[in-house]
Amino acid sequence: MPTCGMILFPQTKSILGADMTSYSVRANPVLHEFGEFEGQLASVRFTADSGAGVHKEWEVAVEHLDARLRILESSVIRHNVLSKLRSGGRVELPGKYKAAQLEAMGFGAAS
Repeated sequence: MPTCGMILFPQTKSILGADMTSYSVRANPVLHEFGEFEGQLASVRFTADSGAGVHKEWEVAVEHLDARLRILESSVIRHNVLSKLRSGGRVELPGKYKAAQLEAMGFGAAS
């Protein structure tokens, strides 16, 4: 009698593990300093802070920024955040974010 084969996949684990901490997130623009694109947005440096000493930082290249900010549910808020960053302004993202949401914004990703 034939037996049914079973394929086991390794369990994937989040970069942040089971971190249930809530973070406030700040986005800081990084502008090109010289050349043809001087003064234009090159990337954004994100800083997540738990308020209890847990601090995380990562950077997202401008070409990945719109996709990474899809975590913001409102397209109006996303548009306002992108506009402010493109003009060189810092932005506090609205609300609090869990570890999985930080990963969706690019924490732990090569971007």
